Amino acid sequence: MTAVWRRAWPAIAAVLVLGFLTGCQPSTPIQTGSADGNLDPFFRALNALETGQRQDPVVVLQIGDSHTAGDRFSGRLRAQLQARFGDAGRGYLQPGVPFAFYNPAGVLAEQTEGWQVANSLSASAPGPFGLSGYRQTAFDAGEVMTLTSDTLAGFDRAWLQIAAQPGGGRLLVSADGQPVVEVGTASARSEARLVRLTIPEGTRSLQVETLDNAPTSLAGWGVGRNQPGIELDAMGVGGATVGIIDNWGPDRVAAEIADRDPSLIILAFGTNEGFDDTLDLGAYAQRWRARLAQIRRWAPEAAIVVVGPPDGNRRARGCPTLDDPALAMCAPLTPIEVETYADLLADDADGPDLCRWHPPPSLAEVRAIQQREAAAQGVWFWDWSSVMGGACGMHEWVVAATPLAYGDHVHMRDDGYVLSADRFYADLMNRYRAWSGGAVALAPVTGTHPPL
Repeated sequence: MTAVWRRAWPAIAAVLVLGFLTGCQPSTPIQTGSADGNLDPFFRALNALETGQRQDPVVVLQIGDSHTAGDRFSGRLRAQLQARFGDAGRGYLQPGVPFAFYNPAGVLAEQTEGWQVANSLSASAPGPFGLSGYRQTAFDAGEVMTLTSDTLAGFDRAWLQIAAQPGGGRLLVSADGQPVVEVGTASARSEARLVRLTIPEGTRSLQVETLDNAPTSLAGWGVGRNQPGIELDAMGVGGATVGIIDNWGPDRVAAEIADRDPSLIILAFGTNEGFDDTLDLGAYAQRWRARLAQIRRWAPEAAIVVVGPPDGNRRARGCPTLDDPALAMCAPLTPIEVETYADLLADDADGPDLCRWHPPPSLAEVRAIQQREAAAQGVWFWDWSSVMGGACGMHEWVVAATPLAYGDHVHMRDDGYVLSADRFYADLMNRYRAWSGGAVALAPVTGTHPPL
């Protein structure tokens, strides 16, 4: 088969690492402080890094929708945390290039055209799935995936998450073009199999190649460095709601989380729920409560943060297209518009009211449910929409002189995600400093984004 490479968009790591300042380290470990008790596990781990008491990586796991899948928010957060607490490597990634324009920060992912992607977004997709939400399978020999570091430092360790199955084929693993080991994927039954790889220090490129004309599946892979610091895994699926967790094999996810042993889990869902006009808010509250509790059971020693959905806006279908987006106004819905929303959104709506941009009515409700349930379970809730100024903040970002968001009024440009991550990082470090009683430095946040 002819090798046709699918390349991701150019990486933005060079932008992400500019302008970071590293805070001073305290001379002794912090023993007390509980300003944010639910963040204690993460703060203890950070302090152990700063004081030289910990050599193992501190893992942050972010799970979410397309805002996570793009790795812009998480990529900036990763860079900020690594600049202060140390760079332990890129961490766990989804396999190959699981969707168009996949562009994980810090690495370049490539693959040949023969891989077939299974996406856990649909409950009917053949599983089971793990944390990555994706599985890639090749049926012919000679299919290749490659992961290349954007930095000269490369990586010193690597691992594969194999989806083993009856009749599974073999993979040849190479580091910088040199064969390292053959990995079998055959098993008496379908099961997850973690394979830790021994690779030379400073490896720049990791490659897997199928050796057999047999189904060979990969559910994820990861790379790291042999030094203390932060790893941040970003596992996002475009279009996902928190219900996607129901499509993952619980035993498989529990094993993967136990292996990663995260000190902090970030849950970032809500945009797709908020744009669902048929959403049953009562059922959603129950689902969110249950999924949050399930994450707690999977990772009882980890701190959890809920990142509420950012602002998002829409207009009614059939409205005239405006060449200048600044001419289209945005305003929240009135109570009467909320009551008659379905009719106002219909194609034949002839009133001008919903030809303006507005936040869909369920979005604020979803945000409120997440905040309420986070408080009930002792979890920190961070309101992303507040960074944008609240309702219609997305519109303001779209029409800004230097736009921070795209015209779909849902997704942000790089600068928008960078600004958002910087605010999240600053809030997190403020709480870390409060937890320490002021004994740790508050790292300044400088960014490449324009001011609001």
